[in-house]
Amino acid sequence: MTVSLQLYSMRDVADQIALLSKLPSMGITRVEGYGGVYGDPKVYRAAMDANGITMPSGHMGLNDIEEDFDATMDIVRTMGITRVYAPYLEEKDRPTTTAGYVDLAKRLNAASLRYAEHGISFGWHNHDFEFFALPDGSIPMEILLETALDIRWKADLAWIVRGACDPLDYIARYGSRITAIHVKDIAARPQN
Repeated sequence: MTVSLQLYSMRDVADQIALLSKLPSMGITRVEGYGGVYGDPKVYRAAMDANGITMPSGHMGLNDIEEDFDATMDIVRTMGITRVYAPYLEEKDRPTTTAGYVDLAKRLNAASLRYAEHGISFGWHNHDFEFFALPDGSIPMEILLETALDIRWKADLAWIVRGACDPLDYIARYGSRITAIHVKDIAARPQN
């Protein structure tokens, strides 16, 4: 097992470059990138190298991938990323029907095939909304995984629980698709 720090969880740290110098003393030598650290990839990569840190995975917004794939590949190459995960959809952009999730799955699959041409793995990082049943009773996460057969899955266990589902059930059914697991504390509602 390889452990990485998801940098998005540290997004409130004002100086993301200075943060890198503190991580090795905590035993952290791998990070997962997100948009907030991609502003100047060469500078960020130099800071990672200076601190002995690698970035094996990173988040890329699906719209960014579709609008300028080459720009995302430049970031991927510069940072040394080998696994890309689309992390989220704003509520206004989320499908509300099975057909809508099938369309989303096709978009994800197309992105996966494009990254695969460059030797990069691509997947989806779930949140809770993918586990709430649609009006017809179907579960969005199941639609995504059963339609987009070329994507991988970053299973965020806490969000599965927030979606009122059992992570162990999903791991048993879709474990072969999981290339990363996001583990974090989850407080009982309404504590956090």
